[in-house]
Amino acid sequence: MPYQFTLGQRTIELLECDPQGHYYVFWEDLPVGFVYRLDLGIDVGTIVWAGSSPFLNRHAQEIGMYIQKHIL
Repeated sequence: MPYQFTLGQRTIELLECDPQGHYYVFWEDLPVGFVYRLDLGIDVGTIVWAGSSPFLNRHAQEIGMYIQKHIL
């Protein structure tokens, strides 16, 4: 089931997590990439999110906060 999320003026869709821990992101039915939890190997007190593209890296924490609040 896709989840809709507004990022600035864009409405993006997030798919459920796949077995590798990737949440795939679509914008206007086009794949943008994926975001995932970054394993730093140490506890930094919060989940760190990363993206598979420069655009998603720039917005990974914001998208990750949405995932934590609405999907997890």
